[in-house]
Amino acid sequence: MNEIPEGGYDPYQPTVEYFTSKTEIMPLSAAPEPKRRFVPSKHEAKRVMKIVRAIREGRILPYKPPAEEDEADPAIKRYDIWANEVPRPDHPMNVPAPKLPPPGYEESYHPPPEYLPDRAEKRAWDEADEEDRDKDFLPTNHDSLRKVPGYEKFVKEKFERCLDLYLAPRVRRSKMNIDPETLLPKLPNPNELKPFPTTCGIVYRGHDGRVRSLSIDPSGTLLASGGDDGTVRIWDLRTGYQKWSVKLTSDEAVNVVRWRPGTETCILAAAAGEQLHIIVPQLVAPEREGGSSEILSRSRECVDAGWGYAANTTNGLPQKEPAAQWTRPSSKLQDAGVLVKVRLSKTIKTISWHRRGEYFAT
Repeated sequence: MNEIPEGGYDPYQPTVEYFTSKTEIMPLSAAPEPKRRFVPSKHEAKRVMKIVRAIREGRILPYKPPAEEDEADPAIKRYDIWANEVPRPDHPMNVPAPKLPPPGYEESYHPPPEYLPDRAEKRAWDEADEEDRDKDFLPTNHDSLRKVPGYEKFVKEKFERCLDLYLAPRVRRSKMNIDPETLLPKLPNPNELKPFPTTCGIVYRGHDGRVRSLSIDPSGTLLASGGDDGTVRIWDLRTGYQKWSVKLTSDEAVNVVRWRPGTETCILAAAAGEQLHIIVPQLVAPEREGGSSEILSRSRECVDAGWGYAANTTNGLPQKEPAAQWTRPSSKLQDAGVLVKVRLSKTIKTISWHRRGEYFAT
């Protein structure tokens, strides 16, 4: 009884060692011990010196056990009311000396036959729980005192007592092993995230081979594309209709196309291999401000501004070969809207316009 702390407890489970070499999944803290745990505490030193000072001055006295009172103290009178007690008849005013009840016949090693239990009483006593029994023993008959055996439950009760002492100070401490998977939030399924495009709206067909670059003009109505076939095509973004195209080269792929920022002009930069082309397409989106002829003229003026004004003087120094050579393309390309061709020494991969469209970088 009381040897198990709670229901379902296994007394033979393996011992949980508090200091093991097992690496935890995620310890609560891996920080090193702070320095203050290894440095003597100044506050505790002050408290100890305060107590030592009080002991030296006599304000704190050591503990002295209280002196035993002398039983022969004449100031204290004691009376034994049952010292000269004599047998008296029962009377309400008579208080006899308290006595322990004498053992009954049931506790005798040779009780009378009427105190011995029969078979039904023995079976009922055996089937009953220990807590529900009226007595902790059954009267047993022995012929003589030397035939009385030893207490049969002596070893078991000693073991249960040792078990109680063993389990009393033990505390079950649950170690916290935090799984990193439980700390991360559960992300939703990408198939359930909406709104996002789930169906194909428009397909722009016309390029032969892979399309390498796309660019939408500032008005948001035109789409420029360049691919492996060396052509630059301009599409209507809403209908998918091809409005303009030009073939820049037959050997190189068009790696990048970029529109010039701003709606006052219509200028497109396209790079194919080591050549950069500045294009003014012969079209204008209807959403742009002003007429088509005015926007085309402003676009050509913007491209031609500064053309031919480069300084050719060398001041007597040897002239270096320029990093970029600006030339006019063929008449066929000029008629299609390609106004400038710039040749570099390396393949062009990116084009970045300034936000005001005054210059660009490759």
